[in-house]
Amino acid sequence: MKLFLLFRLGADHYALDAAEVAEVLPLTRLKQIPGAPAWVAGLMERRGQPVPVIDLPHIPPTPRVVQA
Repeated sequence: MKLFLLFRLGADHYALDAAEVAEVLPLTRLKQIPGAPAWVAGLMERRGQPVPVIDLPHIPPTPRVVQA
């Protein structure tokens, strides 16, 4: 039996193969980063190390390249 991590971004639903997920961390208070782009939510600590937290819905879309 295959397991999946299910999540939602806005109205869209997604699933990741659980075998590809290394860790799920609880949401904690983030340290804000002055001057960071809007898609950087802040920093959190993981085992004493700072980890950037990315807010996926705020990442600007990249243009699609059409192969001729």
